Amino acid sequence: MKELKFSYDNFTSYTSLQISQAENGVLQEMRKYQNWSANLEKEVLEMKVDTMKGKLEHNSLLTQVTNMRRQVDALGADLDELEMNYYNIRTRIKEAIPPKYDGENYMGKDLAQLLKNTVGNLKAEWLLMKRELQQIRTDNTQLKNIQNVVKNDTTSLRQMIRSVTGEVQAMEGQVKSSEISRLETRLTSIKNDFLRIKDSQNDLKHETSQFRNELTTVQGSIIRLQKDVHELQIDNTQMKEKMAVRVTARERTGREERQRGESLGHILPRRHEKARDCHELYMAGFTVSGVYSIKPDGTLFMDTVYCEMVNKTGYTVLQRRVDGLLNFNRRWLEYRYGFGNPYAEFWIGNDKMHALTTQKQYILRIDIWDWEGNKAYAEYNSFSVEDAEQQFRLHIGGYYGDAGDSFSYHDNMVFSTEDVDNDLHTRNCAAENKGGWWFNSCYSCHLNGIYHTAWYPQAQSKYADGISWYTWKDSEFYSLKKVEMKIRPKTP
Repeated sequence: MKELKFSYDNFTSYTSLQISQAENGVLQEMRKYQNWSANLEKEVLEMKVDTMKGKLEHNSLLTQVTNMRRQVDALGADLDELEMNYYNIRTRIKEAIPPKYDGENYMGKDLAQLLKNTVGNLKAEWLLMKRELQQIRTDNTQLKNIQNVVKNDTTSLRQMIRSVTGEVQAMEGQVKSSEISRLETRLTSIKNDFLRIKDSQNDLKHETSQFRNELTTVQGSIIRLQKDVHELQIDNTQMKEKMAVRVTARERTGREERQRGESLGHILPRRHEKARDCHELYMAGFTVSGVYSIKPDGTLFMDTVYCEMVNKTGYTVLQRRVDGLLNFNRRWLEYRYGFGNPYAEFWIGNDKMHALTTQKQYILRIDIWDWEGNKAYAEYNSFSVEDAEQQFRLHIGGYYGDAGDSFSYHDNMVFSTEDVDNDLHTRNCAAENKGGWWFNSCYSCHLNGIYHTAWYPQAQSKYADGISWYTWKDSEFYSLKKVEMKIRPKTP
């Protein structure tokens, strides 16, 4: 299942990468096209600005020409008026002189001289005005030439703008056509890839669903087999009890050996009694850590457990998390009878915990490791678990250690799993946090959660469902790397 999920995740990641690269390529091409279009628009705008400047200069020249024409017209009118005055004066002079007057009169000569001077001045003024008029006509001709040049430049500029606009439109059409065609081809390819990915995803989902159904069926079969084995064990025990009535001699021998063993101060009568926990095995000389068989009080058969022989005692290991290969999100019966491999990850079982913690007083030790190479521990001077009728209620107290007291919050809580919700919260803590535990509302520590790596974001998991010891990391979103729960007798 993990390999299938890993392959599916890799395939999905590869597909997402391809789609992202394609989208980036399209965006880059569109940016290039936009930059090119912006440059062309800038050039056209500059040409339009130059055209407007030419039009403004042309209008200014036209205004100057119009003003000069008005001045010329005014000068012409003044000249006509002077000529008319000159004509009128000459006419009056002729009418005023008698025909026989010979000019001998002094006043007549003075008047004639005055008229000559006036006419001379008028002629001089008229010549000056004539020159100015000629200059004005020359300037007007130059202005007309400049106007023609401006018109020609304006016409050329308009033709150039039309030509450039046509070229730009043609190039835009070509670029758009080629880009759209290429993008459509790329999009079609992406759609086809996406459809293939979706088909593969559906196939993977179908296979995953089949695997889950098969796994559920197998788990159900295992639970039924465990129940059948338990019933067979009960039947076998009843048969053994009936047979035990007939072997009173062996019982007397066993009592005598036990009495001799107690007189020597030994815990284990060596032949007919079995060790009740790992500490008794250690006291019997088994000092190497490993898997052993014990028989707690009240149990019918030997149970296989992992014993950690350290510090001059034997710890009976109740739970271990090391690599995340075992799923701890299990149902009530599985937590009751236990699951996993005692050499790796496992849960010893709630029935065994009850049997162990009712025969003696035990100290619970919890060792925890983080992903940064640090280790901490918590020990509880009092630890016991009630039976199935009491839903394996937890009793714990007397903390000391350096990990912080996260477990006392769960004191007096009954056990909960995803199919048996006994917690105090309105929601199902075991279902949300993916593992069985003595949930309160919901937890301060949870050692049966999902095996995440160190800090994990809430986007990765909606609820804090990792392996958590809150008082050590001050966060429920830090998942521990390794955990061990183990017990030793309070008084050897």
